[in-house]
Amino acid sequence: MPAFPDVPTKVELGYAGVEIRSWHGVVAPSASPKPIIARMAGEIAKIAESPDIKARFLTLGMEAAAEGGSDAFGKFLRSEFARWSKLVRDAGIRAE
Repeated sequence: MPAFPDVPTKVELGYAGVEIRSWHGVVAPSASPKPIIARMAGEIAKIAESPDIKARFLTLGMEAAAEGGSDAFGKFLRSEFARWSKLVRDAGIRAE
């Protein structure tokens, strides 16, 4: 990350293949009209690409991104759900 040029990456620390990221996103009810979703995605993308927002996020050690719109984010959410569901199942984690 540009904000931390001297901090070694996970790979450099010997953790190749380990990928754990934190992320934030905006979701809406599944029945939301597609034009509303498209407008929200477009406005969020504009905000994420704003130089002020990019600079502010960097001061927090984060990167603002909104690539691919709502379809790409939906695909990402499904992949995250599948990934973490498998980890929970394989580890035998149960809610108490």
